[in-house]
Amino acid sequence: MPTHTNLLNNGRFVGSRMGLTSNDVVCCPPPLFHCFELRARKHDCLSKQFDADRVLDAIVQEDCTSLYGVPTMFIAVIEAQKR
Repeated sequence: MPTHTNLLNNGRFVGSRMGLTSNDVVCCPPPLFHCFELRARKHDCLSKQFDADRVLDAIVQEDCTSLYGVPTMFIAVIEAQKR
């Protein structure tokens, strides 16, 4: 089981590697059952399952500068944006 320090360091190192600063706003929509979420999530859930339309709404509403996810999710967001 990861420790609190491990979780904090994971977020810190990922953000550093991505070049994120305190000015960035990250949208992290993978569902809670996804292993990525166990390491990255620190905010409220958009929904219990992935919803590309809600992700697009959140990106616009929150002025997000970065989007976490997996390829299937990115494809769904692109398709939703085309609609």
